[in-house]
Parts: sequence; C-alpha cells; structure tokens
Amino acid sequence: IMRDGHIEQVGTPDEVFRRPATRFVAGFIGSPPMNLHEATVDGGQMVFASGEKLPLPGQFKANVATGDKVVFGLRPDDIYPTGHGISSGGAADVHQIELPITVTEPLGNETLVFVEFNGTDWVSRMLNPRPLRPGERVAMSLDMSQAHLFATETGKTLRS
Repeated sequence: IMRDGHIEQVGTPDEVFRRPATRFVAGFIGSPPMNLHEATVDGGQMVFASGEKLPLPGQFKANVATGDKVVFGLRPDDIYPTGHGISSGGAADVHQIELPITVTEPLGNETLVFVEFNGTDWVSRMLNPRPLRPGERVAMSLDMSQAHLFATETGKTLRS
C-alpha cells in the first residue's frame, strides 16, 4: 500500500486487512472502511472527546500509558447489533454498549447499521437483518479482541 509515493505497508491482502501497520492503511483497506476515533488512555479505558468511554483492548495495555493519545479502530464486521454479528461468535473480549441508530442500509442478506458514537456515525454489519428504525437505541457488541490502536502523532500501530 502506497501513500504519497511512500510505502505504508507490504503484505498479502489478508495481512494488510487484519493487521494494518498504520491508520492510513486501516482506513484505506475494507469496504465499508474501518471505524476510527481519537481517544485518550486513562488507566484501563479510552476516553473519547464526547466523554464516552470504552475499555482498553487487552492486547494493547502493555504498549500505552495514561495520557497517551490514540486512534481506536474497529471494522464494521466487529461491531454489530447483539446477536446479529459476523464476528467470531463466542469471542471472550466482547463489550456491549447501547447506541442510537442513525441510518440503516438493507443489502439483502445483511444490513449496514449506522449508529452514533462520539458524535459521528459508526458503521456495522448485521446478519439476519431485523427491522430497525433510526432513533431506536440498540445493544451493540464490540469485539475488542479485533480492535486496533494507532498512535495519534505517527499513525503507526501500537500492536507489539
């Protein structure tokens, strides 16, 4: 993957999709693109500009400290209405949060569900769609084992 004439990452399509080396690659590969939001680390959690908080993904705890500015990323397949996901069904590191729906986009056997988080839309995929209405609040499952963290200043992954 190149950006402005410089190599951002070299790898197979699966490698760059699953383990993006930079924030740019994370947002460039995948459709819909990865959900990306800036946050500040505060102990074992991430605090977003809106004041909303999410637990710090366990796989990054050794690589960040309180006060660090990070970009949290989660692919649409890894955030889904509880019980309607594509992500690995019995994942141990799933966080649930109730969020308002802003838009739904039916695509046949799946629906893209846009929910408001941190003042902007997150896109998620829902398998076996059920009717949802904008304004409705729905329990969303976030598979934190699939989360990505990037350094705000450099854009580089914080994965070991």
